[in-house]
Amino acid sequence: MDEKLDKAIETLAGKIVQTVKPDEALKYTQAALNLAHVKGILTAQEKDRKRLQPTTSKTKATSAS
Repeated sequence: MDEKLDKAIETLAGKIVQTVKPDEALKYTQAALNLAHVKGILTAQEKDRKRLQPTTSKTKATSAS
């Protein structure tokens, strides 16, 4: 998923550089910022999921006691 988001951001960045109309440049810039925000949220969620996920060794040690 990260690779697809990165590719989409790069594509939008290319369009921003090529665009001569300020209105279009603003729209592409906002779209790129939105994608970067989504990427940050997904990354944070994945880190939280890994941090909160119980490890099997701790679970086995607890149930053996």
